[in-house]
Formats: sequence, C-alpha cells, structure tokens
Amino acid sequence: MTNCAKCGRPLKDPRSVEHGYGPECWSKIKAGIRKERAEGSANRSDYTYHISKINGQQALVIEDLNLGGMSVTNNIEAVIADIAHEIGEGIYKLPIVYKDSEGQYDGINGEKLKFDTFYHIGATSEKDAVTAAIERRTR
Repeated sequence: MTNCAKCGRPLKDPRSVEHGYGPECWSKIKAGIRKERAEGSANRSDYTYHISKINGQQALVIEDLNLGGMSVTNNIEAVIADIAHEIGEGIYKLPIVYKDSEGQYDGINGEKLKFDTFYHIGATSEKDAVTAAIERRTR
C-alpha cells in the first residue's frame, strides 16, 4: 500500500495513489501552489475544487477556503478560468456549485459568467447542493 508523501497515512483511492497525496494534503498543496502563483496579487482567491458524481451525473464543486485572499464570490470568473486551465474547458458545461466561507452552497451558471452568474440553492450539504444543480441543469 502507498502512503501519503505529506502526512504518511495509507492511500486507498486510486486518484490519491496517482497524486501520491491524500485528498486533504493534495488540497493544501494545490492551495499553496495557487498562493505562490498569486504572491503579491490581491486578485486571487484561496479555494479547492473537485468533481462530484451523483447517479452517474457529474458536477464541479468549488469551496472557498477563506485564507485571506479575495473571496471566490468576487473572483469567480478567474477561479473558473484557473480550474478550466487545469482540467479542461468542459467544466463550463457541468453543473457548478460553490461553498462559501459560511458553509452555504449555491449554484453558478458556468456558461453565463458575466450575466446572472449565481443562483440560490441555500444547501448546507454538498450532496443536496449537487443534486439540486444537476436537477436544475436537466430541466
């Protein structure tokens, strides 16, 4: 069994084994990379993201880490562009949910970032928020 290169815990998930880090450590490493990239810039946000699957449907989940940078809410276009640069432009077609620094999930219209960007979900559970975003997209 492979262990996390940062904390030493055993890795079970194939994606974690591929990265060499568990999900928490990987998120911290990515946040550190983003922070290094943005050093000296007040226009950057501290966030993490992942793809969530419910009933075979995918959604992008973004979480504001609230580490002192610009809020994801106020920097959403740049955040989505950074994620698209990392994992591909296809994310704009996925349902997108966002967890703010107060723990509330809302939706983001990825294809309409400049107009009517956010929509209210108001869930406190990721599963509920992703389900609502997927249902909204399939209507």
